[in-house]
Amino acid sequence: MKNFSELLATDVFVTVTVTIEPIVFNGDPEAWIIINGRKVYHNRLSFAMSFSTKVLVLDPIEIEIGMSNKLYNKYAETAVVIKSICIDDFDIVPNYTHLAQYQNERNIDTPTSYLGFNGVWRLSTVEPFYLWHHRVTGQGWLLEPIV
Repeated sequence: MKNFSELLATDVFVTVTVTIEPIVFNGDPEAWIIINGRKVYHNRLSFAMSFSTKVLVLDPIEIEIGMSNKLYNKYAETAVVIKSICIDDFDIVPNYTHLAQYQNERNIDTPTSYLGFNGVWRLSTVEPFYLWHHRVTGQGWLLEPIV
């Protein structure tokens, strides 16, 4: 008998899609997106952009979104807004933003999708996505795959 993941109709990848948007009243922010150690974007951000990548279904997912070189001005803002993060049609932002960590130079660690300070926003599933999804949505016990 075949394992579930060996069936021909089973997709061995999950799709991770990240959409970010800048606030540019005091200049374009320098932003980056790293998914599972792979740099998806790193440049000045002038307008909203969306990026997709595939991750193996049995791999944990780590998403890092950061901003640097912000020039602070009390009259004009520069920031990066995480508009959405979707993993296989499951919306992480805004519904599960509280599971991410935002480390920044002001040491303000509140659940957010608004990167207003130089720093890094991180979300890590620590386990394969569908095991994590099952746990964070409170769906009870789930068998773990044999690797």
